[in-house]
Amino acid sequence: MRFGFAVSKDKKWDAAAKCSVENGKWLVTLPHQCDEWHIAGEWSGGVVLEQAVVELKRFITEAQEALSYLERGEEVDFDDE
Repeated sequence: MRFGFAVSKDKKWDAAAKCSVENGKWLVTLPHQCDEWHIAGEWSGGVVLEQAVVELKRFITEAQEALSYLERGEEVDFDDE
C-alpha cells in the first residue's frame, strides 16, 4: 500500500486554445484527507513503537521516490499503482 504521492506538471485552462496547457510549474500532492495526515496507527488505536518506525520510514521512502521523479522532471502518481 502506498500513501499516494503524485508529481505532475501544473496546467491551466487556456480559453483561446480551448485546452489545458502547461505553465512551467510543478505540483507535488498527496490524496485528500478530511483534516490531518495519519502515518501509523490511525485506524487501529495506535501501534507499537517498532511499527510506528516502520510506517514512518515507508512514508519517507515514498516521499524520496517522489522527489527523485521531481528532480528528473518526470511525472508520477503512486496512487495509480
